[in-house]
Amino acid sequence: MATVKLTEADSHRQVAVSPGDKAEVRLPENPTTGFRWHAVSEPPGALVLESDGMETAGGAPGAGGVRVLSFRTTSPGLVALRLKLWRDWEGESSVQARHDFVLEVKAP
Repeated sequence: MATVKLTEADSHRQVAVSPGDKAEVRLPENPTTGFRWHAVSEPPGALVLESDGMETAGGAPGAGGVRVLSFRTTSPGLVALRLKLWRDWEGESSVQARHDFVLEVKAP
């Protein structure tokens, strides 16, 4: 199994992977502001979230860092992975940023 790493620079790009490979998305986030990344994949179930973590910068209280989301691909086909940075309790009007990735999961 391989791991492909995705960042803001990869938004709107198509990346080829194999079933069972991992897609690791790394995006800046400061959770103390209430803004968090939310991910949705289409079709549903095409990706399985395996881990969701935060790498902090400097360790100072309230400091931001990088959100790391790791997904495992499940079956061949095109998968859209859409992320938005928002305060979910405030709704769509709070969205600060969006990133879309396309994974082409190739049959073995």
